[in-house]
Amino acid sequence: MDARRHPADVPPARGHQARPRRRARAPHADQREEAPEVTSTDCSTGGGASAAAPADASSAVPEAPARPGADGRGGSFRTLLAERYSVRHFTGEPVTEEQLTAVLETAQRTPSWSNTQAWQVHVLTDEVLREIGRRLRAEVTARTQQKTVVSDLALPGRFTEEQMHRKRVTGYGRYESLGIDRKDMVGRFEASLANFEFFGAPVGLVITSTREVGPYGWVDTGAYTGTLQYAAWEAGLGACALGSIGMHADLIHRYLGLADDVDVIAGMALGHPDHAAPGNTYRTERAPLSEVVHRVETLND
Repeated sequence: MDARRHPADVPPARGHQARPRRRARAPHADQREEAPEVTSTDCSTGGGASAAAPADASSAVPEAPARPGADGRGGSFRTLLAERYSVRHFTGEPVTEEQLTAVLETAQRTPSWSNTQAWQVHVLTDEVLREIGRRLRAEVTARTQQKTVVSDLALPGRFTEEQMHRKRVTGYGRYESLGIDRKDMVGRFEASLANFEFFGAPVGLVITSTREVGPYGWVDTGAYTGTLQYAAWEAGLGACALGSIGMHADLIHRYLGLADDVDVIAGMALGHPDHAAPGNTYRTERAPLSEVVHRVETLND
């Protein structure tokens, strides 16, 4: 008999005592200007149509990528990375427990420091998922005027000029694919709220990391989050990592009854992709190797 636990058999999280949390500082003033509020972690593929500048985002619907074979696997790792994109619109088809288990088991092979595996994943489905979406949407809307962010992790500080350019291009391209003008702040905010409803996916995941491990646990958990998305794609599913979930960690701790010894890293929407949906048509670029690879030929004293 297989002794591995099924996702449904994972015991519920322990309760915790309330404690003060970090109130993450706002971005540098000159970097808030014009930057669209993209609250989901964008890990879209480098393949397909992409925007070279904010005004150039393509609205063409790309062909649905070839899906894995009957065994749920297919293609090279290079192809997997090129085809995958962050899915924000899903069909109504449910994810079976067998599919979910397969994705989680694949992601569990993620390498970590000394095999410490500091991550945990909390699975939300059905009415629990719908209810947390309703609560988060209402709470985040109420917090918007005060710009309240309560995160277990420090938010990004000052981006470089090139990083800010990429961020703007990504945000403008996404909103253009949805037919939302970049100056339509109400429309942009409404679109951002879909993050907190896990984009209507049939499965929502909340990913946490053991607090005492610290930053290296966050690094390993980030690697796990990436592997989860590739594992989902390989299985014929789609996913989108949700950094916005971690920006309201106090609510997640309260709703899920999480213990006080874990940090909320991110959420994730998981389901069957609707490849033809307008919001799934945008693709991002990747920086050339010349910008990120540095060869060391001499050493300083």
